[in-house]
Amino acid sequence: MGWTTRTDVNGDIHVRLSGYLDTKGGVNSANEVLRLFAGQTCDLVLDVADMTGYDRGARQAWQGLLWDHRGLIRRIVMVGADAGVETTGRVIARHLGVPLSMVPGDRSVDADAPALPLRSSSCAHTSISGQDPTPMHDR
Repeated sequence: MGWTTRTDVNGDIHVRLSGYLDTKGGVNSANEVLRLFAGQTCDLVLDVADMTGYDRGARQAWQGLLWDHRGLIRRIVMVGADAGVETTGRVIARHLGVPLSMVPGDRSVDADAPALPLRSSSCAHTSISGQDPTPMHDR
């Protein structure tokens, strides 16, 4: 699983997730989002167009780690989600009590706010040996 994070000129946090998100990747990427919060409300934009699946533990990590910071999330925007990942986004947004917007993968989310990597980090992560690479929604 690969993931990258960045903030744009408006302070919104962008996360691009690709491949299969295992529990470790879920914990690491959610912790990186926490690091990027600047104490002001922002949109959390998740580009999941290239995501193939996830572990339940990855979803639980995002829900649990973002819980105390949910007041800083204006809304979650999911870009390019398939039906299974969209459902997970709805579960996370409902759990956190924040609105969720869905955007098709072929549309730009921040046309008004050029995405400048003010702070960025990334992790190219491969699945742990023995990990079931089957997308969660296909199990």
